[in-house]
Amino acid sequence: MGLAEAEMETPFRSTGGMITDDHTHAELIHGHQGPGEVGLPVHHHHHPVAEDEPLEFELTFGLDSRYVSEGRDNLPDDSGISWVSAVTHWHALGGSVFGELLGIAAWEGGYDEVNVAAGYEWQWGPLELALAGNYLWFPDDGEDDVEVGGAVEWVHESGLGVLAAAYWSFEAEGWFGEAAVFYECPLSESIALIPSVFLGVNQGYVEDEHDGFNHLGIQLEGIVQVSEQLELVVYASYLEPLDREDGESLRDLFWGGGAAIWRF
Repeated sequence: MGLAEAEMETPFRSTGGMITDDHTHAELIHGHQGPGEVGLPVHHHHHPVAEDEPLEFELTFGLDSRYVSEGRDNLPDDSGISWVSAVTHWHALGGSVFGELLGIAAWEGGYDEVNVAAGYEWQWGPLELALAGNYLWFPDDGEDDVEVGGAVEWVHESGLGVLAAAYWSFEAEGWFGEAAVFYECPLSESIALIPSVFLGVNQGYVEDEHDGFNHLGIQLEGIVQVSEQLELVVYASYLEPLDREDGESLRDLFWGGGAAIWRF
């Protein structure tokens, strides 16, 4: 798994009404693919940038039908996962400093994961950028890892956007990256759909499997802003392996999930 891994959530930007701005950092937080992510954290968080409130907090509860990262199903029994994420933002230094604590557990048991991440995100012209570090702990087998990564996002006023992220694992001594093209389609002041296409590249991150293009996928994300404090997200994703070699863990995958996000 990796620092930006889990479905690099395609971010949704403000189009007026209740749907609000979102940040890139979630793409950097390792763990699983959260709702609406196309490949890279945990999750991407949809929330307004409240400059008059220097501190912001988010609490997210989510379910995913598979634990997919780096284009692979990480649980051999096809189990889904439940996850909880707590995020804080401190708007300072010309951008936003953030921290996240993420816990993941398999539905069938036998797998748990904890991520502790911190980073910085800022705007540079039309671009949103983020850098983050992440500590991963796997209590069932006593293993851990440290990853660092970065992400960049650009969104046109039409709603068409591009998001790319990559992360390096010190344990594997390799990196993995994903890029997505997405379109933000508001259906009302409180409902939006975001279709996206995403591409993954492995370079030593997934050891003993081929380097280069890894997978190509599509995703549809739906967002409902219930109130200023509560947001609901659902998504469905499909991917196909690229240049798969005999014996590799890549395969066709279809999965989905959702989450409830509270902001306060």
